[in-house]
Amino acid sequence: MEPQIEELKDKDPVILVTAIGYIVGRVNASKSASPASIYLDEVCINCVASARLDRFSEGLAVQTDQVIGYKKLVEGRIKQLIGEWEASIDPTAV
Repeated sequence: MEPQIEELKDKDPVILVTAIGYIVGRVNASKSASPASIYLDEVCINCVASARLDRFSEGLAVQTDQVIGYKKLVEGRIKQLIGEWEASIDPTAV
């Protein structure tokens, strides 16, 4: 069974499912201000509705009530997912 979102550890790679799309990043427990939010570093958002990728080099705080689902990822999976997303959005760019 997947851990509760509040139980994710510092530096855990995760994917979050939200209404805007899929968010991948690494948990930064030291910047998570409250149990109602999760702070991620190395963030990339796959905005499905507009078929674009957004990157946040400074990180991003996500309210846990905005998270529909999530999964802890294995090391290296974030880069693999981003590569797959880039290929599906613009196949000639890869």
